Amino acid sequence: MACSIGIGASASFILVLTRRTVPLHINVRLLLVSLAFAAIISCTVLLLIAIYGLVLTFSSLDSCRLLQSKSLCSLLRAPSSAAVYAMIIGNFIVGIERSIATVQYRTYEIQGSIQVGVGLLIVQWLVAVLIGLFERGVHEIVGFVHYCTAYVSDPSSAIPKLSGMVSAELIMQFSVKFKKLTS
Repeated sequence: MACSIGIGASASFILVLTRRTVPLHINVRLLLVSLAFAAIISCTVLLLIAIYGLVLTFSSLDSCRLLQSKSLCSLLRAPSSAAVYAMIIGNFIVGIERSIATVQYRTYEIQGSIQVGVGLLIVQWLVAVLIGLFERGVHEIVGFVHYCTAYVSDPSSAIPKLSGMVSAELIMQFSVKFKKLTS
């Protein structure tokens, strides 16, 4: 139910953002559409997995057939995971784009190149997909679960993710402090 609402809300948001009447810079609109698109991907994948599980539940006569391998669930959820990472990274990307616009305030809003937005968009999705692939390869996925929507990843995979996020945060904080000291 929540995913149905999320898909509708994200699609409406994309429709509003793609109209020329919205007084936002083209790069901001592009990056916000990417965030909404990521939400649509994530919700659609989870909704399809839930429907598949529901059909399997009602059509199966053998309850042992309801068990699904964790590796299959991980594979089915991979697009959703990548989309979630794209949403998280997308927030940073919008911040980076707005920082560029602030630093180059005299020329960016008027002459702001769409190449900046497209480049940031490519970085956003490339990093999200790479993190998603890395997450799948971090640990061996063995065992079975009843429902793929309730699949819980291995807690040991959280350590590299958190380490990467903390490292990225430290680099960003250091670069901001360094920039303030040198200006």
